[in-house]
Amino acid sequence: MEMCSIHTPLAALDIGYGNLKALGLRPGATQPDVIKLPIGAAPLEQAPKALGGGYDLRGGERVTINGLPWVAGTDPQILQGFTRQLDPTYIYSPEYLALYYAALARLNYNHIGILVTGLPCDQFDGPDSRVIRQRLSERLKGEHQISEHRSVRVDRVLVLAQPMGTYASLFHDQDTANDGRTILIIDVGFYSVDWVLMQGGSVRGGTAQTSPQATGRILEVAARQISENHGGAQLSVNRLEAAFRNGQATMQLGIHTVPYRNYIDQAAATVSRQVLPAILSSLRDIGDVTDCVILTGGGAELFEPAAKAHFKSSQVISTPDPVMANGEGYLWLAHRAAISAERQAAQASAQQRRA
Repeated sequence: MEMCSIHTPLAALDIGYGNLKALGLRPGATQPDVIKLPIGAAPLEQAPKALGGGYDLRGGERVTINGLPWVAGTDPQILQGFTRQLDPTYIYSPEYLALYYAALARLNYNHIGILVTGLPCDQFDGPDSRVIRQRLSERLKGEHQISEHRSVRVDRVLVLAQPMGTYASLFHDQDTANDGRTILIIDVGFYSVDWVLMQGGSVRGGTAQTSPQATGRILEVAARQISENHGGAQLSVNRLEAAFRNGQATMQLGIHTVPYRNYIDQAAATVSRQVLPAILSSLRDIGDVTDCVILTGGGAELFEPAAKAHFKSSQVISTPDPVMANGEGYLWLAHRAAISAERQAAQASAQQRRA
């Protein structure tokens, strides 16, 4: 993603329930800094002890939350008592803030002019959505003491519906304002499946919606079935997710070698068949064929067979990098906002000189 020159650092933040993704762009750079970390976050005392003393962060960042040391951006499996928070209040939790600070620490910028992030569609465009967007924006901007000896200032925060990031990443260099195509973005995350219908660069009203039947639910069903078929051996969602994320062909479960992917595919077929009718129902009043369906998010491949079965008259594709696609779009939108702000400032300055 090539960018023209800007005068202030920019950032994109995508804190999901499965991965932490962030991108940054420094003045003078043409390519972004890219970060992807696990979503483990907890007080430092919950991290394992290293053999040589101290704590083993496993590649995570040590940050400060409410004056206390935390680790964030580490493998959740190593954290004692870690429980993934799967509800809309996640964005107000200390875990979310710790992951934000881990992203800021890893980007290593002292100042960010514009940061763009996203919300599930039901929070972006649902009841109390304006309050939710404002609260998140206020939480992320300002001066942040991310660790004992380090602070980062964020001037401005823009909050979008998550799938709009993918749309921007794919179509920012194309003129879609007048072509009339209807483009459905389906973002298959860990906590939720979010979708939005775009036409002419704008959101079609009423089509930004959310379902909780997402990757997390698929992994729950698969883990339960694996356990039942292997003598009741317990398998956590976190452990199954780690194997899936790492692309392992099999996983070891006690004395059993499990080709787990078959279980995930079977669970995905069941869950996706529950979600796709809801998506079709939300488009019922549009009156036009959906020209293109774009799958994005960490679970995109799991929904592809069902999407092709339900949208037989549409082109169905997955993004080249489903995990990073939203973040890439957020960064492009931050860049566009920065260029616009600099242009407006230059025009105002010119007018003052002429006055």
